[in-house]
Amino acid sequence: MKRALASLIIVGVPLAASAQTSPQGITVTGNGSASAVVSSAIVRVSMNRFAGDDGSYMVARLKAAGVADATAEPAMAGGPQLIVVHGHVTGLTKAKLDAVTRAASQFGSNVPPQFASLVALSGVHYYGLATDCPAIEQRAREAALADARRRAEAIAANGAVHLGERLTVVESGGCPRAGPFGGTFAIDTETLSMSVPVSETVTYTLAR
Repeated sequence: MKRALASLIIVGVPLAASAQTSPQGITVTGNGSASAVVSSAIVRVSMNRFAGDDGSYMVARLKAAGVADATAEPAMAGGPQLIVVHGHVTGLTKAKLDAVTRAASQFGSNVPPQFASLVALSGVHYYGLATDCPAIEQRAREAALADARRRAEAIAANGAVHLGERLTVVESGGCPRAGPFGGTFAIDTETLSMSVPVSETVTYTLAR
């Protein structure tokens, strides 16, 4: 994802991933990342379809663990044998997340006979909500711009010149488009936090 934050382009100023200088300016790329603890997440359980299962058994287990809106549907990819069960985990705590994970991965001794071969999970994953991403993204953006400024100042000092105004900024990274189940970046299951990376490619004029 790239977004142009300014449209003024100087002829002869090349853009590149690493720092560059020209008679007209300096182009650098700064990187930043920010994270925050979240209070809600989306759980996504991918599993193979066996013995005519429609996902209802997993849905019931997740609901019993506190995922009130758990639902099952065919996966977007992976073939007709793959089912995805997903829902929101609210009031997120480590204990609650662990309980949901156990419900999804440990079936116990009371598995109905028709689901005896159900233990074939391809993954239990947690994702941050799209609504939580922008505030974290803004902090990462500020860090990336500050990093770009530091890089440009170091290059300018080495060349005995001074930075002028900021001409162009092109951003990459940041909040992605929400996935089919509303999730964005994966949640760190130990810290319950979501991290967002941002890169900013910035061109500055030179002032002697």
